[in-house]
Amino acid sequence: MKKLMIYLPLLLFCMTGFQLKAEENTNITNENPVITENEIVVQDPTLSSELVWDKNKPKAKAKQKAPDFDKQMWKNFHLGWDIDKTEDFRWRNFAIGTGYTRNFESAPRAYWYVGGDLNWSKYTIYPDGNFDMSASNAYLKTFSVSVPAYVGYHLYNSSLRAFGVKVYTGPTVELITSAKLDGYTYKDYNPFQIGWTVGTGVKLLYMFGFNVAYRFYPIPVLENGNLVRSSVNFTLGF
Repeated sequence: MKKLMIYLPLLLFCMTGFQLKAEENTNITNENPVITENEIVVQDPTLSSELVWDKNKPKAKAKQKAPDFDKQMWKNFHLGWDIDKTEDFRWRNFAIGTGYTRNFESAPRAYWYVGGDLNWSKYTIYPDGNFDMSASNAYLKTFSVSVPAYVGYHLYNSSLRAFGVKVYTGPTVELITSAKLDGYTYKDYNPFQIGWTVGTGVKLLYMFGFNVAYRFYPIPVLENGNLVRSSVNFTLGF
């Protein structure tokens, strides 16, 4: 009898606690979400604000991953040659460079290209405007850095992309950093040059690219107005 008098209050206390806990859980789980035409609002009494989910809200589009920069530098590596000959001079230029290219999202066949080239030029200047390769000819050598910026269009690509044809055009900005006339430092030249290029190219067997272009530079190389260049350019890419 004494044991019953001791344990009975404890039993009643535990039962009261379980009942209160059950009522609390029932109040939370019975909170139904408010459903509208376009939104589902979940009301949680434990939170001070409502959680809203708009089922018509468009999902964010994944951003297009830019082509790998290192692969682009290797893909666009090239060697170039310029040839020009007039009554006053003959120009030969050798260039080595690379660049970055990417297609336009709105027009996948169209693309843009920005590059950088190192140029070694040699001018054979004829006295009195003749073609005689004599000892009286003057020889001018220059080194320059150029930045071409083209837009182009792929006219054709084979199904396996092993063969393709493209056209391109755009400006080239060139900075002549040094010049030597007959082996001596020469400073009477226009360092800033700008030209325009129009060309076409083919791609062969995933490995080689060959371009042929016409280039025109309206600014003369020399300050006296001589050496206005308009050349045929050949480019071999790997």
